Amino acid sequence: MPLNKESGTRVRTSVTDYRDGLNVKLIEEILKMGYLPASATNWIDSVEYLEEHERDVVAIAEKHPSLPPKKRLFGLIKVKSRRRIIATIWLQNASRGAQPKRWVVETSGRQYLGETTQLIDTLSKKFGARAQINMKSDAPTFEAKASDYDI
Repeated sequence: MPLNKESGTRVRTSVTDYRDGLNVKLIEEILKMGYLPASATNWIDSVEYLEEHERDVVAIAEKHPSLPPKKRLFGLIKVKSRRRIIATIWLQNASRGAQPKRWVVETSGRQYLGETTQLIDTLSKKFGARAQINMKSDAPTFEAKASDYDI
């Protein structure tokens, strides 16, 4: 590292662009396949936010909700259905044993395991990684909404 003569501080001159990350490439592929990327906490944020802030994990959500809208308040107000979170792919996580070439995938909803397995197999082959799929629960997981956190 070069030394700044005025302050005596070492200055890093190389730039690491987050857009070169595995998560960015994985998000691009997820979008091409007709799914949406999500955060590890099941929020469907903007792609730009996920690419920059969720570097070690990518969740996959349905593009369209699979359930009809729910009616609330005496059946007058329709509330949009939530999208199902298909899988969460951990790309780097020491406690889970995930590494860039050895993904740990968490899924829920036993009836969707076949679809999830096929999707993860396709993605892992494309990126030259091995994937270990762990079932978190028998019931499916759905996207998070602000109303989940009423205070």
